[in-house]
Amino acid sequence: MTESLSRWRRHSRLARYWRYARRNPAWIAMFVLSRFRSVSNWVVSVTRPPTLPLLPEEASLFPELDVDAVVAELRQVGCSAQLRLPADILGEMLSFATTEEPLPVKPKWLVRPAVRAFYPTFGEECGAARRLASDAKIHNIAARYLESEPMLKSARLGWCFVGDRKTYRELAPAQTIFHYDLADYRVLKFFFYLTDVDANSGPHVCIRSSHTRKHWKHQFALFAKQSDREIYEAYGRENWWEIVGPAGFGFVEDVYCFHRGTPPVNCPRLMVKLTFTRHQY
Repeated sequence: MTESLSRWRRHSRLARYWRYARRNPAWIAMFVLSRFRSVSNWVVSVTRPPTLPLLPEEASLFPELDVDAVVAELRQVGCSAQLRLPADILGEMLSFATTEEPLPVKPKWLVRPAVRAFYPTFGEECGAARRLASDAKIHNIAARYLESEPMLKSARLGWCFVGDRKTYRELAPAQTIFHYDLADYRVLKFFFYLTDVDANSGPHVCIRSSHTRKHWKHQFALFAKQSDREIYEAYGRENWWEIVGPAGFGFVEDVYCFHRGTPPVNCPRLMVKLTFTRHQY
């Protein structure tokens, strides 16, 4: 069973890569080169527009949010946890989750329950999702950090259900293994918990400042994944940031930082992810 699941994951990943490469051959160069921060910084510097496309912020959903502070923390730490969803946006998203049917993430032949599920129409059919993704301060944080017109790659709403670490390693390894993302030369993700998240309900974990001081051996490694032990020894336990918060709590991360999820132990986690990139591959 484990070998069958490994083959399914490999096939799904290779099919996705092939789709990206066929759609835009430049994806291949990006996927190979973006793991080197010096290359990514050079690409960003030579493709930066003369003027950033910033929006007026008066009507933002986040009137108290300090964009300057968020961008400064992103540059220094790689993650900033200063976002809070308005109650009406949170309520509308929770209503969407209770009225729509989530799609389980697992091979069709697998009998046991999935540990993850997502709502494929969330970005298009949920009005709150569209408002959030187009919010002026969200846009301006992404524009200033990406140093480009931000492109919304995806808006996803998904569950992580209660499960043991072994099951998650088989079905959803990103929930248990530290890794960094190679979706563009610079990528920014906004996360919002729609359920209360504590240490036992699937918190996100990131490694502070690993976006700017990633070890060369991790940049040259064939795979972007690393064990907990390797991360502990390379970056120190003091830089692990286990992000917890109540429903509506949000944070934004440069996903070139090492990060992983945590399998929920007591109750499932419902979370929104908005992904912004500089290019559409």
